[in-house]
Amino acid sequence: MERKHVCPHNHFSIYGPILCNSTENCSTLHSHHRETIETSPTAILLKYCIRMYLPLPYYDIHFDQKFMVTCRVIMSIESSTNNNNNNDQQQQQHRNPKRTIPEQYIDHQFTAKGHGEILREARNMAAKLVINKLTVAGLFHDE
Repeated sequence: MERKHVCPHNHFSIYGPILCNSTENCSTLHSHHRETIETSPTAILLKYCIRMYLPLPYYDIHFDQKFMVTCRVIMSIESSTNNNNNNDQQQQQHRNPKRTIPEQYIDHQFTAKGHGEILREARNMAAKLVINKLTVAGLFHDE
């Protein structure tokens, strides 16, 4: 059986290869939503964590007829093992001068659960819910 309208190559993400089924735009995840990999909630949350020098988002994945994904972001400001070293503190400030996390959110964990028929859908739902929580807390600033 021959598959028609399938992109002849795989796309790659931090989660491994993604088979592209789009005939119009290879970076499109869902052709009817016009959501690209770069604009997916998972990618936006990843970029945010990198920009803020936070640990990368953690995804706990379960499957029982549907995918259930828990996304966790920790607002950690640990950058070195020796925080008393003035040089390390100056380097951290120089490297990330715009990073501000209110005291009540330092080491706070933001979690959300997503679900879906496919893993990408569940992961994006969980990431979007975490982004919403960060936005409500006044911590999320998309660039």
